[in-house]
Amino acid sequence: MFVATTLKATGIIGAACSVLAAALVWLVVTDPVQVASAVNSGDVKSVFGLLTTVMLDALRVIARYL
Repeated sequence: MFVATTLKATGIIGAACSVLAAALVWLVVTDPVQVASAVNSGDVKSVFGLLTTVMLDALRVIARYL
């Protein structure tokens, strides 16, 4: 039971990390100036805001197909 729960949790965390990494790569490709400026200034809130916007846009596109 413990092993199954651990594997499920690891899978969920891995999937979430993969989605976040894909969104970050998409953001670097589509809007490199804002990402570079946020990294240069060390402003984590700016990068988080950009990632949130990208994720919400992706969810809207997916929701339209459903």
